[in-house]
Amino acid sequence: MEDGCITNKARAKMSCLSNLAVLVVVLMSLIIQSHGTDPCVTHGYLNNPFRSTGYVARVGVDPLICDHNLQTGWYRFVNEVGGKMPETKPIKGQCGTYAPIYLKTTHPSTADGIVDKTACINYHELNNGCLSFGIKVKNCNDTFYVYRLVPTFGCPMAYCAGRVLLISVSNCQVNLQ
Repeated sequence: MEDGCITNKARAKMSCLSNLAVLVVVLMSLIIQSHGTDPCVTHGYLNNPFRSTGYVARVGVDPLICDHNLQTGWYRFVNEVGGKMPETKPIKGQCGTYAPIYLKTTHPSTADGIVDKTACINYHELNNGCLSFGIKVKNCNDTFYVYRLVPTFGCPMAYCAGRVLLISVSNCQVNLQ
């Protein structure tokens, strides 16, 4: 130090160390982000066969599904009726809910990665059965899909998945396709 000031050589050394520290922080954050954040690996599960378009709840008689308390996050639909959101509009009562949610567009390919899609709520056929909002979808190696879901803004309103009707007949389960 000269007269309480840092010399140019010391200043240059500190600048170099500072740049190196920033680089290390950036690299570490990239490494941390790349591990464990693939939604095909890290996701929640929704397992309810009554989400199927093949199931029609009797409004006022059957309990209706509501996703109002769903935590925002990535989910995979897992059950014997199918795990893919429908791409066609379900009617009131289908999917075990009063206001079913479906994809307005087709599902992505594996090569597409995470894709922004449009989901629709069919509530009283308003806006031709499509009160739209954004959703993210990923195709996991053509094996299954994961969806970034948000809680619904009302009840009974729920995400649909699958198309098979599951019937229970005296301790047996029968799939009708």
